[in-house]
Amino acid sequence: ARNASRKASPRRTHTPRTTTTTDSSKRMGGKGGGKFLAHFGRAVLASLFLFSGMHKYHALTRANSMSDFHLLEHSIAPRFAETRAALSASLAKTQYLKRVYSEKEIMEHLLALDDATIAMVGTIVEVLGSVLLMLNFTLGSKLLMVFVSCVTPIMHPFWRREEFSASREIETIMFWKNVALFGALAMHVGMSKEEAKEEKEKEE
Repeated sequence: ARNASRKASPRRTHTPRTTTTTDSSKRMGGKGGGKFLAHFGRAVLASLFLFSGMHKYHALTRANSMSDFHLLEHSIAPRFAETRAALSASLAKTQYLKRVYSEKEIMEHLLALDDATIAMVGTIVEVLGSVLLMLNFTLGSKLLMVFVSCVTPIMHPFWRREEFSASREIETIMFWKNVALFGALAMHVGMSKEEAKEEKEKEE
């Protein structure tokens, strides 16, 4: 009986050890896989802004192809003109500005910066933010959040399109796509803060 109990006792202690090692290996594997997915997703998200920014930068500095011309003359310039007109009309309705400036004068002030300068500033912010995001800096996400929040109402004003039209449907989809991108950038900022907090707690 004593020999039987001695033989049985190592088996009991041996079984939990194997389960704990397998559990820890699974955790390590899951953590590594999660980090890989996080890096991959961040690179994909950053590349979307990087390629778009480089395309716009090429169009603004060279503009030697039909696609560059189409981007400037048929995409950016009309949206800027539409936004200026809507902004000047709404500002002219305010009581204070209505007394001081006319709608024409407000438009002249809004035209102080030309389309190319505004587009170049936005492009630099987009490219810089995408590079910083790819390097896992939260400043990159914050810059891109500012970029998206400024660009989205200018480039995709679905509320100004005719109701039940194809253009309104397309602009609505693009608008909410940008809202989703804003959410992904905000998530990166939040997750980075949580990771930094966990690392600080481990060090302490």
